[in-house]
Amino acid sequence: MQTIYNIFGWLREATGLTVSYRVWNRKLLTDAFNSNIAARIEKALGEHWRATTPTTWATQPESAKNTTPYDAILGLVGVSAEAENPGWTAALSPDEAERAAAYATVELNGFAPFLADLTTSHPVEVEKAIGSEVSAQIGGGGRHGHLPELNKLVRADSALKRLLAPRLLREITSWPSEVAEDERANWAEHIDQISSILDESGDAVDRDSVARECADRYRADSSGQLGLSWLRGLARFDPAEATEALKGTLVEPDDAASRERAVEIFASLFESHDSVTFNVEDPKIRAGVFRDLAKLAHAFIRPEEDRRHDGAYRPDARDDAQHARGGLLSKLYDVPGAETCRALIALAGEPEFASTADYLKSQARRRAAADADGPSYTEEAVIALYKSYEIPPADRDGAFDVTMDRLEDIEDELANGDFSDRELIRRADREDLVQRTLAMRLQAQENGVYRVTREEEVVDGRSPDIRLLFSGSSQKVAIEVKIAEKYSTNDLEIALRRQLAEDYLRDADCKAGCLLLVYLGKRKHGWENPDEKRYLDFDGLTAFLKDKAADMEKSGDIRVGVFGLNLTGA
Repeated sequence: MQTIYNIFGWLREATGLTVSYRVWNRKLLTDAFNSNIAARIEKALGEHWRATTPTTWATQPESAKNTTPYDAILGLVGVSAEAENPGWTAALSPDEAERAAAYATVELNGFAPFLADLTTSHPVEVEKAIGSEVSAQIGGGGRHGHLPELNKLVRADSALKRLLAPRLLREITSWPSEVAEDERANWAEHIDQISSILDESGDAVDRDSVARECADRYRADSSGQLGLSWLRGLARFDPAEATEALKGTLVEPDDAASRERAVEIFASLFESHDSVTFNVEDPKIRAGVFRDLAKLAHAFIRPEEDRRHDGAYRPDARDDAQHARGGLLSKLYDVPGAETCRALIALAGEPEFASTADYLKSQARRRAAADADGPSYTEEAVIALYKSYEIPPADRDGAFDVTMDRLEDIEDELANGDFSDRELIRRADREDLVQRTLAMRLQAQENGVYRVTREEEVVDGRSPDIRLLFSGSSQKVAIEVKIAEKYSTNDLEIALRRQLAEDYLRDADCKAGCLLLVYLGKRKHGWENPDEKRYLDFDGLTAFLKDKAADMEKSGDIRVGVFGLNLTGA
């Protein structure tokens, strides 16, 4: 074993690595000795890590937390050596995979890179090894402001964060309600780190659950030792709810203690080294959030109490808070849409903004002018405009609008065209033939804006009847065609909700779709309205389903349309 220690020391000196234990270098060993010696060293290291239980930070006694045993370091070097071989994880037993993952924690300044391979091939073992170490460290988190594996996880890749997200959510929900005063800063730091990791874990986390936990904790003790940390967590997962919670906390602007609390809150949320981004996708909601926050900031962080500095100075919480106050208005200015204009004009009428009312109104005019200008055209878009008098849309809403416009054009042609084939389509009575005819009409109107495809598989072996793939962007629109008289109202609502909205609009580039109802005039008694127990004609059916589609759009994530194509001529 002494020989392996000596080899490690030689490698570390030869490579010059002082901030990493991953000093394995097969080429260096081969050049210095020979390939046979290099292979024997790798074998000895492999035998060592398999026979040694890794000593991790959590298993070290308090007096030795800042040291790393050489047995653990050599184990890390051994796994790193094997990890250079393609497909190395395939030969590992579950016990070996768990042990190898534990050695990844020994590395300095982040997990060892081979952990990524293990996460892909042995997720259960990685979760057990890394997760148990993280949990053990959190268990003693009050005594330590620096938890090594939690810090590494903040900087780890997204796959590992997703893997450990359920465990971290359990840790959050079992967090102590009261902590010792001298441990408060440590626990607050750990909450922030876990919230940050969960925020970046994507679909692996139920964001609503995290938001509810943070909201409940904050409202239960908003002024308590960890109240601000729970508010920061809530702001990550539900900024609108965090704003409402803050409005419920800051209600007495004339109270000096409340103003001091506001300084602490706004400095922490917006001007600390790890400020929280109030990320709200819907611009209408985002404008309302920044409007309310700006109003609170001006009411509690009063401009007349601002600090004035001459020369160099070190900013404190009051300086940060007044800087955050101005930054919130800047964030509001940047939100596109009419809601921002209304918010600015409303703020201009508030007493707290009397000195800046004219400026706010001018910013509202500038916002309206910027929105009216629309986005700049790319070179390709200008060429398309010159050739076809039409520019392909670059976003979901534009693609949806073009689709609905094209369907209106088809409706007009079938109703009023000199060479309308409406009667031929009515006689078809087969959905596939109707789909094909409508796809051909959409294809005839492409004009370089989109391309028509049919029955391209999307999910679970199913596919929309027609898809429009828009030029110059990744936008797609799914169209589901139904001959209305062949289905009940309930069948069509299920097709709208499950087939179109839930299945076909899962794709990140396909967030717009349309249920195209074709009426051949062959249903005598109409369709039952399940809400009112009466019968609907075709126009009533279309209106009923449009209302359902509007409800589905409220999430802001998808656009869902219903278009009724009446071929009876009525």
